[in-house]
Amino acid sequence: MLKKMFFIGWIFIVIFIFSFSFFEVEKMSASKEESLIGLTINGSNTIHFPSKDSGYAIESILCDKGSNGVWDYENWGLKIRNITQSRTKCQINFVSKYSEGILNGTDPVLKEGLIPVMIDDNGIVHKASLGWEWYKYEDKKWANAVILNNESEVYYDGDEIPEEKIESYFVWIPRYKYKIFDMGN
Repeated sequence: MLKKMFFIGWIFIVIFIFSFSFFEVEKMSASKEESLIGLTINGSNTIHFPSKDSGYAIESILCDKGSNGVWDYENWGLKIRNITQSRTKCQINFVSKYSEGILNGTDPVLKEGLIPVMIDDNGIVHKASLGWEWYKYEDKKWANAVILNNESEVYYDGDEIPEEKIESYFVWIPRYKYKIFDMGN
């Protein structure tokens, strides 16, 4: 009889611990940090994030309820800022990165905070998509990027970015192999 009660006691403890753990998981999933994520790759819905070396880049991250989504390229993951409400939804859109054969793999690499831009001949700056032909070194059209004064401001592809909103300008200078020759001197 004592063995039977001891066994029943262990079953009760296991069920209690399991129930408590399940409650904690449920409680955690209802916290403000919970977010729902939608993914597209080149316009097609998917449920899997592409890998870091897959040749995809972030085209846009759109979050609701006043939150901002930022992609962490170093750790290849999403960071959501300004979460004030539960069940925040973010839509992440990946695109194939544009690349140019003449660069032999030395295409631009943008770190967090850098926004790819195209600068018109008259100096107007437009946000570029990483999927567009936003540079062409063969035609002396350089890969430019900017950092904004307010990093939480969002510009969509093709939007004009006013100069007063830009903190810094950058240009990608690829590595080239130079051939030095003797001109008879």
